[in-house]
Amino acid sequence: METLRAAFPELEAPHLKALARVATVRRCRPREVVIRQNEPGDSLFVIAAGFFNVNVSGPDGGTRALGVMGPYEMFGELSLVDGAPRSATVVAHTRGELVCIQRDAFVERLSKSPVLALAVMQILARRIRRLTERCDDLVGLRVGSRLAKQLLLLAEAHGLWSGTDRVRISIRLSQQELGDLVGASRESVNYHLRLWETEKLLARDGGYLVIINAPLMRSLAMT
Repeated sequence: METLRAAFPELEAPHLKALARVATVRRCRPREVVIRQNEPGDSLFVIAAGFFNVNVSGPDGGTRALGVMGPYEMFGELSLVDGAPRSATVVAHTRGELVCIQRDAFVERLSKSPVLALAVMQILARRIRRLTERCDDLVGLRVGSRLAKQLLLLAEAHGLWSGTDRVRISIRLSQQELGDLVGASRESVNYHLRLWETEKLLARDGGYLVIINAPLMRSLAMT
């Protein structure tokens, strides 16, 4: 119930309770595939705990990272809305827990709750905007700017802030995984992370990245 309330804060209590009654819980191990691209989709998932990687396969057979999702984010809703196969593969990055709702039950609630329908539309709109922005970034921004922007996105979604300048990103990603997210090599990511550590812009804390100067990181993301 708490997970659904966090995912749909505007939803009225009767509709939240109706969704909770038809929801099930799924626990995942690291690297477990939750949904696979191009397979039929008959359920959506709201993340209760843990982190999950979102990937797509290109025409060349390679895999491209789209992002990392964490608590109270949702995936799988696109196939529920249009009935088409899954548009991406989602893999558990850590141990996780998911709240699962089958398509028939969810579509029934959509028909009865304009607020829920609007919430799903807003989620889809944000995804489209972010994908469009990501395509523009890959063309128009240099690697350092793309990396700075990705670290800020991770910090805003999954960060523990200390004041307004310092934030600890609460998910551990390898340099290769960061490179996949920004369309860069591991070596290039390593170069920028080391440079920013030297410049006291970034630090490490038990394997987690810590942005020390968020305003300066924002300026780097825009250049």
